[in-house]
Amino acid sequence: MNVVLVEDHIIVRQGLKVLLETKAQVKVVGEANNGREAIELVQKLAPDVVIMDISMPELNGLEATKRILELCPKTKILILSMHQEKSYIKQAFQAGVMGYILKDAVYGEIRLALESLRQGKTFLGPSISQLILDSFVLKKGREDTSLDYLERLTPREREVLQLFAEKNTRQDIADALFISPKTVDRHRENIKLKLELSDEASFTRLLNLINSAGNSPPS
Repeated sequence: MNVVLVEDHIIVRQGLKVLLETKAQVKVVGEANNGREAIELVQKLAPDVVIMDISMPELNGLEATKRILELCPKTKILILSMHQEKSYIKQAFQAGVMGYILKDAVYGEIRLALESLRQGKTFLGPSISQLILDSFVLKKGREDTSLDYLERLTPREREVLQLFAEKNTRQDIADALFISPKTVDRHRENIKLKLELSDEASFTRLLNLINSAGNSPPS
């Protein structure tokens, strides 16, 4: 997989490059300090993926994303940002990105994000997926105020739920979270129990709802 890194902080960019090339079997074919440089590089190199920051001088990552996808529609964009506000997430997906993770992401999360994009799937980091779950909980709460879904799930259970929604296998999830497949199964059963999902059909409906929200983040 050929990747272009777009990040105005050189130390962050260099660290990410080392991580990707040594552990993720990714070839970093270009680096840019801002959105304008990114557009030029993508036109020249046609990478598989662009890992893009949002806040940068001259041209921000969201505007650069729109232009890149106009010029190179086959290139996939993964946002790596400090911003976790819903407004940024919504704008990013409206611009056409396929993934959004935060800069404090662990290696396994970055690797899984790149693999998801390679397969043509959307990827959301755990903190981002929690926002989507929050929206689901609020909607569900209006229908049944006796249930507080959010407090029933631990942060790790939310991670597992989101990864299942993105159609990852139990082995994929185990690898990404550095746990065993049996532990993934246990989290799955705990989620179903806490959310009062009595059968696989109910669990699947929830996964489809979360996945749909991921493709069109809430405002």
